[in-house]
Amino acid sequence: MSENNQLKRSKNWISDRTIAQRFEISRSTVWAWARNGKLPAPVKLGENVTRWDEEEVDRLIDESLRSISYD
Repeated sequence: MSENNQLKRSKNWISDRTIAQRFEISRSTVWAWARNGKLPAPVKLGENVTRWDEEEVDRLIDESLRSISYD
């Protein structure tokens, strides 16, 4: 098995639908956020399978929340 395939198997992959449910947004908003950098770029795992690395999504959202100033 190639190193790339092992990497893909060791991650927890989530769909646009899962992200939309988590943040109570539409699936089209998930894709818009990915296009403008609010979410990491998705990974194409198959012909009709595109997913996000859950850890990367969580990290990027955490960083975004820390950057908000409440002064």
